Amino acid sequence: MTGRPTNAASRSGIKSHVTKWINKIKDYENVSADLTIRNILLGAEQNLRGNFTKFVKLSNGVVNDMERDNATQEDFDRETEHQIKVEEEVSEALVIVKIKIDQYEKQQEEEKREASEKSIATLLGMTQKAAEIARQHDKIAADAQRERDRLEAEAIRDQDRLDRQQEVQAQNDLIQQLINAQTAATTAAATAAAAAAAGAGGGGGAGAGVANPAPPQTTKLPKRQIKPFKGDILEWTPFWESYNAAVHQSTIPDVEKFGYLRDYLKGEAQLCVENLELTDANYAVAIATLRRTYGNQDVLIDAHMNKLDSLTQIKDASDTSALRCFQLSIQSHINALVNLGIPKTSHGGLGSRILRAIPHKLQTEWSKSATNKVTDIDHVLTFLQEQVEAAERLSRLKPQTPKAQTNGQVAKTPSTTQATASQLNVGVVSKTTPNSKSKTKKRMGSPPPKGGASATAPRKTMLPCVFCKEMHWATNCSMELKDKRNESSTKTKNSPYSLEKINSTKSYSTSQRKSVRVV
Repeated sequence: MTGRPTNAASRSGIKSHVTKWINKIKDYENVSADLTIRNILLGAEQNLRGNFTKFVKLSNGVVNDMERDNATQEDFDRETEHQIKVEEEVSEALVIVKIKIDQYEKQQEEEKREASEKSIATLLGMTQKAAEIARQHDKIAADAQRERDRLEAEAIRDQDRLDRQQEVQAQNDLIQQLINAQTAATTAAATAAAAAAAGAGGGGGAGAGVANPAPPQTTKLPKRQIKPFKGDILEWTPFWESYNAAVHQSTIPDVEKFGYLRDYLKGEAQLCVENLELTDANYAVAIATLRRTYGNQDVLIDAHMNKLDSLTQIKDASDTSALRCFQLSIQSHINALVNLGIPKTSHGGLGSRILRAIPHKLQTEWSKSATNKVTDIDHVLTFLQEQVEAAERLSRLKPQTPKAQTNGQVAKTPSTTQATASQLNVGVVSKTTPNSKSKTKKRMGSPPPKGGASATAPRKTMLPCVFCKEMHWATNCSMELKDKRNESSTKTKNSPYSLEKINSTKSYSTSQRKSVRVV
């Protein structure tokens, strides 16, 4: 029967394991730490600690055995030195493990820091690259826009050059036609004169030559006036047509055209060309800018549609001028939309808006016919035009009747003398009844007072208008002020009561009196 192993024998076996793990740890002392070595060292450390714990426990048993066996002090000293040596070796191995683990963690932190810096640097590089790409894209877009503007300006210049060439060619053709016509007329006149001279008896001597034909008469047209453009998009088309015919298509240099253009632009439109220098190249840029801003077809359509959506209501059916302006304004906007490609059939809802804006009397006339369709814009416009024309005819034919007397008495028509032609020309009112002792001076063709007249006061007989000869007061005449002035000036000069004729009569009378005194 085998005996139980002693503490010394067991400790010797554990000591061999401790030495093995210490040597294994020392093998990695000079090796660079990585994840695999870290895991190996952690496993070796765990095994070393476990075996060393067993070694310490068995060493205590060995000391007890030595005390029981009465070992000498020298034996105890050797035992103590042996335990201290093993403990120092274990401590050195554990220090190596700790150093390697710290190196690995430090290396990991360094790698993380480098990776973070690398990521930041990569992100920064990508951001800079994106910014550079954006700058290049903006530069390309700006270059493309400049190229488009240049091409557009060149196209405008080419078109203008072509228009000028066509205009010059047309002028040359016209001049050639005039020369041909004048030559033909001269030849015909010479032939006719020769035939007439031959028919008169063989000529009237050497001095009876053929008379030169009269030079062709030319008519000098008035100078066209261009209304300044202030930025109202509805006024752009008429402004451009006038400016294009008078200035843009002319043969003067572009810099002079630019000067005219600046003079004709006011308000908002002037801001479009305010900062452009007065050069030939900038004239094309200014024209392109104005066309792009105010010649946009969609914006023009919206402007006309907004005008049709905001019609002003006409309340008085007898106000023929307001009705005519209303009708002409609607027709003008519809014609403009048709020219812009918007057909009348797309204005179905406009008929109801027009009918709501006309007076109630005209709405009643419209509702009398069951065949009237508010969706038929042509029918609505025809109805409106017919009603306006009927109202104008009625206003011209309607007589001026005296107002009813407040006390129920009928006003007596005062007897008047027939006005002479000279009195009609200068607007002198005929005399009233012989019983009237004083002459009331009135303004030329002024209407009678509207209020305050008594029942017995005589009422002035209406005379024809001194301007248009229609039966209405001169203050209600529809002629333009300029035409009125011209008519009045002509009639005043031809009147026997004009200042010139009166002065000439006075001078003649004075000379007659002087001659009588001399006799």
